[in-house]
Amino acid sequence: MVGTGRTSSSLVLIVAALVTVTYAAAAGQDGTNGRRPAPPQIDAPGATRQSPPPPAPVPPNRCLAVGTLLSSVEGPDRATVRVRLPGRPGDALSTLELRIVRQRPAHEDKESLCVPASTLTVLAPRANRRAAVGKRVEVELELLGTTAARRWWLHGLRLVNESIPETPRGTP
Repeated sequence: MVGTGRTSSSLVLIVAALVTVTYAAAAGQDGTNGRRPAPPQIDAPGATRQSPPPPAPVPPNRCLAVGTLLSSVEGPDRATVRVRLPGRPGDALSTLELRIVRQRPAHEDKESLCVPASTLTVLAPRANRRAAVGKRVEVELELLGTTAARRWWLHGLRLVNESIPETPRGTP
């Protein structure tokens, strides 16, 4: 009987420990908050983890567009722009918001990434363009940078006749 008592008391202790662990897991006291841990990620045999490709230059992309100048503000500082821009490093910049009405590629053999009915944030050399805000403008834009960071750059802007009709998407 003595041997049986020890076995049964050991069994009771084991069951009690299992109940305690189960209760703690259900109550979230084990750090999982009652959730099952995610299964470990196992790569296929022989598989290697690939890092993303390094940034590559954007393809040459220049367009002539007609749109509405929504805003023109001073800034940002060239140090905050992660794209190499034309001009001298000390030159001040303006940020323009431009709603594109119609566009066409500047070079007929290249596709334009400037999309009608889109609003673009465009960087430009600082100039007072506040008189043009809300008016129809004709612009020449170039996409600069890499696949990691890119910006539209303004090469030229002029006011156009307000009566230019909007054309369907994709029509120059």
